[in-house]
Amino acid sequence: MRLGNVDGAGERAASARPPRPDDTGGARDPDEDDAQAARRSRDDDAPQIAHASAEAVHGRVKIAFVGGTGPAGLGLGARLARAGHDVAIGSRSEERARDAAAQVLALAGDGSVSADTNEKVIPAADVVVLSVRADAQPETVRALAGLLDGKIVLSMANPVTVAQGRASFQAPPAGSLAEQAQNDAPRARVVSALHEIRVSRFAKLELAIDSDTIVTGDDAGAKEAIMALCADVGVRPVDGGPLSNSRYVEAFVAVLVSINFRYKAGVSYRITGLPS
Repeated sequence: MRLGNVDGAGERAASARPPRPDDTGGARDPDEDDAQAARRSRDDDAPQIAHASAEAVHGRVKIAFVGGTGPAGLGLGARLARAGHDVAIGSRSEERARDAAAQVLALAGDGSVSADTNEKVIPAADVVVLSVRADAQPETVRALAGLLDGKIVLSMANPVTVAQGRASFQAPPAGSLAEQAQNDAPRARVVSALHEIRVSRFAKLELAIDSDTIVTGDDAGAKEAIMALCADVGVRPVDGGPLSNSRYVEAFVAVLVSINFRYKAGVSYRITGLPS
């Protein structure tokens, strides 16, 4: 179901994409070498994926939100629609998806926004955003794994719990939610980003998001695509290396939550010293 449409691509936020950091060397993990070789083989077998990356980096992108009825889908969806991308809100319930898409369109003011079930919004998408709760993400990915083959998949949830005023990182078996998603959907092109930003901030479209985000992933084209989308919503992307580094980014969110509690604030951060 389509709720709104724009003819042009809309205004795109200008950004400079910082270069990738130098390789710091160190001992190599043979298991990780095997995993990366398998991912390269997967990409070699799927040439259509490269086309999706080119579209995502250079043009208007079709973006599907899985579980897009929550704060992440509403706010980020609205910012991406306003930036000129085609946004599809997915849910297990088509009715809830339609209601959420109407809210996204109202927030964006204009744009291309559609709605359907999760299973129906994924096939046409260049990029799939996992916008479900952290505790629901692994089950959701496993259920949709076949549909995610060849898709650029953004993992942005944090497995951080709060008890008695203390935030703690609950590491999934794979090390991070992003790595777990890659394990559960091995032919997807998973990228981790936007963990550091409170999702409620995305819905305040009148306010700029003064923050960096560390972007990790094993697929260079997919990572570049997600970095471009981050820039489009006003967040400066910083290439944080391979997907295995996502566990450190997700874990650090527990520190940010603790700072928020301590100072009753909504903090983010900037990384200094990068080339302009």
